[in-house]
Amino acid sequence: MRKKKIKSLDVEVPPELWEQILAYLPIKSIARSRCVSKSWFKMLTDLKFLEMNFELVKKQSKIDLETMVCDGDDLYSLKIDPYGGNHRVIEIDHSFDIMEPHTRIVGSCEGLICVAQIDIGDVYVWNPHTHQFKHRRDFSYPNEPHEQCDWSYLFYGFGYNATKRDFLLVKIFSTNDAEYQSHVYVHALRRNSWRKIEYFRMPYVVTVDGGALVNDSLHWPAYHFTDSNESVNLLIAYNIYKGKGFKEVKLPDLESENWHIRSVGVLNGLLTVLFGDKNDTTKLELWIMLDYGRKESWRNLFKITTSIRLGWLSMHPLYFMNNGAEILLSHREGFYFYDSKDQDEPLKKYVIHNLPTGIYQSIKYFDSDISTR
Repeated sequence: MRKKKIKSLDVEVPPELWEQILAYLPIKSIARSRCVSKSWFKMLTDLKFLEMNFELVKKQSKIDLETMVCDGDDLYSLKIDPYGGNHRVIEIDHSFDIMEPHTRIVGSCEGLICVAQIDIGDVYVWNPHTHQFKHRRDFSYPNEPHEQCDWSYLFYGFGYNATKRDFLLVKIFSTNDAEYQSHVYVHALRRNSWRKIEYFRMPYVVTVDGGALVNDSLHWPAYHFTDSNESVNLLIAYNIYKGKGFKEVKLPDLESENWHIRSVGVLNGLLTVLFGDKNDTTKLELWIMLDYGRKESWRNLFKITTSIRLGWLSMHPLYFMNNGAEILLSHREGFYFYDSKDQDEPLKKYVIHNLPTGIYQSIKYFDSDISTR
């Protein structure tokens, strides 16, 4: 019996329909789809399309990640309920000591978390799912000038180079002498090798903890002095694949020169910057970059004046909640959430039971079986 041939129908999908379909894709899929054709590239780089995509993805965001929280003595795994219901808090058994104030959660990548003990120079790369970790003692580049290092100017970043199949730790510090020289080193974890990337005199002064990983680049807030001795906000980035030094990411145009960078973060895979008023710690602005590297794609998520005294400590956005109407943020004193529907006091304390009140650091991660070896 002969099989009937199935005729294929060539159906031309209107561009408007493609736009509606593709708008539901995550940002990484959109970036990959731009190479399909010239028409798709034009459509997928249009700022109106990116705004539509952001609003759709924000509303359907699922918090499928864990949050690692360090309270100075212990580590906790926190699973957030996006609708404010039951949060899961589990104290994590770890085989290394945590000694505040010099312990920092450097970053998270591919399910691994990097923890650094700044005062003694030890670094741990740890998989909280498998409990496997790798310890690097006296983590320093040969002939690194420790005695000149001001710990307030010591910063790290953690990423993964898929081409070399190796995890990289970027270390930046500035000497506290009169010339303010900055040194940058990269350590390949699996190869256990060092590379000195760049040596430069200021203009770049890294200001607060960063290392936000977006578009294969690690980001830090910085500033430089002009000829008139005025400080200027900068956002610098190090690409973990190119490895040739730093580039500057253009910041949005702000209404006042009083704004400075409070933190750099990641929200739905997009780069975020939280600005604060130099003269008033209650004034905050959160911006998000819809298309990486394009200055015109910055969008303001909120601009508020809050009655909460936050001080000068960093605050990092973590998740969208409640169908995108709220944003959960972490702070050294705990969690807060921004409620777009509350005009009187949009920033509120977010209480999570069974979690210590003094939360020092938090970072997102996911469970994986990737080995640290």
